[in-house]
Amino acid sequence: MLLVYLNRNMDKNDNELLNEGVFLMGTCSNEIAKVTKEGVLFNGEYYSSPLALKENWFQVASVSGEWYLPAFLEESNKNVLMVRPVGREDYIQFHLLMTRAAAADREQYYKKIQELKEQISTVKKATRN
Repeated sequence: MLLVYLNRNMDKNDNELLNEGVFLMGTCSNEIAKVTKEGVLFNGEYYSSPLALKENWFQVASVSGEWYLPAFLEESNKNVLMVRPVGREDYIQFHLLMTRAAAADREQYYKKIQELKEQISTVKKATRN
């Protein structure tokens, strides 16, 4: 078994090893999360924590590039992602920001509001004439 410790300098070869099932040092699984400018991405969902906000992780990811960290979902609460930051042996709780379904609903909501505004504007213009 090959052990890989993920950090900000991870390259394409490391990604290939992970895809082949290489285990991460200190974890019991080979699951990873990606730190991005939007939040910590895991299984298509974004998570955040007070630590990440305090240390400006997302701003750093925006400026310096994304990086990967060992992670797993809590068994009892799938809205909680456990992430092990670089240089730490313990895992930190990250909470789900918004599900993909909620994001899609929000997008539809704003689209519908815009359509209604346009309809109101059209009606007002028609009644003035």
